[in-house]
Amino acid sequence: GIGDVMAATLAVAAKGDASAMSIVPQATGEEGNKPSLMLNSEYRNILRLNGSSMLLYMVNYYVTVPSSYMHAIILDSRSSQSWLIGIANVTAILSSLIHAFLLSKRNSFAKKHNNVSFFRNPLIISAIFPLIGNILYSYSFECSSFGMALTGRLLVGFGCAEVLNRRLLAETLPSNSINHHVARLVKGSMISTAFGLLMGSPFDIRVKEKLGYVLPALGEALLMNNSTTSTLPFQPTTTTLQLPPTVPPRPTPAQPFLPPLPLNPLSPVGMPYGERSLISISCVGYIMAFFWFVQLVGLLFFFDAPKAKPEVQVRHNLVSSNNNEEDFDSDSAHSQSNVSSHSLQYTPGPSYDSTEANLFMPGNLPDVSSHGDGTFEKLQTMSRKTIKHQSKHTYLESFHSIRRLVFSNVAFPTTIALLFLATSTGEVLLSSCTTITSRYFAWSGAWSGLFTGAMSLMVLPINVSLSSEKNFTERKIIKIALTAAKYGLLMMINYEALFFVFRDIIKRERKWVISTIYDGILGILQYILGFGIVYTSVIFLESSTLTLMSKMSPVPLKKYSIDNTFLVVVVSALGRLTGDVLICAVDVSSWLFCSDIINSLCFCLVIAFMAGGYVVKKHYFFLM
Repeated sequence: GIGDVMAATLAVAAKGDASAMSIVPQATGEEGNKPSLMLNSEYRNILRLNGSSMLLYMVNYYVTVPSSYMHAIILDSRSSQSWLIGIANVTAILSSLIHAFLLSKRNSFAKKHNNVSFFRNPLIISAIFPLIGNILYSYSFECSSFGMALTGRLLVGFGCAEVLNRRLLAETLPSNSINHHVARLVKGSMISTAFGLLMGSPFDIRVKEKLGYVLPALGEALLMNNSTTSTLPFQPTTTTLQLPPTVPPRPTPAQPFLPPLPLNPLSPVGMPYGERSLISISCVGYIMAFFWFVQLVGLLFFFDAPKAKPEVQVRHNLVSSNNNEEDFDSDSAHSQSNVSSHSLQYTPGPSYDSTEANLFMPGNLPDVSSHGDGTFEKLQTMSRKTIKHQSKHTYLESFHSIRRLVFSNVAFPTTIALLFLATSTGEVLLSSCTTITSRYFAWSGAWSGLFTGAMSLMVLPINVSLSSEKNFTERKIIKIALTAAKYGLLMMINYEALFFVFRDIIKRERKWVISTIYDGILGILQYILGFGIVYTSVIFLESSTLTLMSKMSPVPLKKYSIDNTFLVVVVSALGRLTGDVLICAVDVSSWLFCSDIINSLCFCLVIAFMAGGYVVKKHYFFLM
């Protein structure tokens, strides 16, 4: 979602590189470009497969959003359409934890060095699960099984391999080309959300169908319906066909999901009378399964790690010396002189994924010949003892160390909370848009997909403006975004429905009816403007929070596989899951105030943003 837009730049930004948060990479010298070009030519296929794995998952996540409402109706579970979207986050979090274990040393969460070939099998597994999941998601139409659709989406969540994607960049690229590839991933992340929403729009395009053109089982329908609500011109006036109610009855606590709509003989199941779908909704899963199949073929046959050339091998040895305790066990002068001599030939910038103090990196590596007093040997011995001591930690001790580091500075957990707020709000806006526009404005999923896709395209220009903004600090932008989002939510409130709710309370009348009125003719304009203000504020909030998060991240946290980039992935997925749970809870609740989904969601988010504003105001001094 929006929560993944700037995540790819965190590891670089944490090193203090000002250009890391910009999507336009800084130019480097000609000498620094030579190893970069060499690596790009050798690892070109691996880098492409790595990027496509990350972007394909994001597209797969959002491609079902425009058609999820109609999908839930067809499967007789309209109030659970948000689960079809957000359930993938459960397995995405689990997948990220598994990948963190794979990238850690034995019995601890300390990072370890991995060869490029190590990433091949985990990425293949991450492509197989969504391939099967998308097939199950589409096949659920034929079986009319909502559980099968949920199972398919759960398997799609295992396609989240962002932890592996980011770490693979560190293993294949030198520091002077990291910014370029990170910028490409950031741009792709920005576009993939909008592309997924726009790609899913055609699957809910509805076309008008003339009455009487398709007449399967018409005789049985005419015999079963004798109401006078709708008279067919080509039938006797004494025989009529009953249309389904515009608004189905509200479910009771004993019946949490809505009953299925009556059979419509003039169009496919679940479609309104006189309309049919231009493209079957079931095609969305099969199309995404084909894309994952292509990704799987690429990983099987084109993920070839070339043999490292001397310059590349030197870099891996340097990074490995910081990550593997075995490299520190060699005290021979020969191995020290080799490292020193190679460092004079190859001088990249600071490591993208360094886990220690970078004693052996160029710029920090002292000249052995100029230190006759044994200073370098003492530093090496101290580092070796430190890493040996860390390797004895257990998972529980590592977790306690990570927790202490996270809460060592009040600003870092504050940015995590703000990131959670931003991602959950963005998910609420995107996932509920199809339900709201269909219920109040009679929009199809195609129109809501086009609307949300157009809004998502604003992420790119906003982040470009933030990367060049010098007049406002991150904490100032966060404060303004929180305030603007509250005003946007107040604009979105359905005041007409709110008036009727208070009227029923005063009259002590408890009417359980789903609200379908929205401030008269101003409702649609009110919703679009309010949505745009809130969504734009969320983008500013999240981008500024991620920038500030990279600055506030504790330096020792980089030693662990559960670092700031891991926290961004997990917190973003948890925020999206919370947003979908909120939508489902509001939609199935029997509370009187939940009869209008817009007001229920807006009031909850207003309270959340008020709490966020209080936290920022309280810790404003530390957010620097």
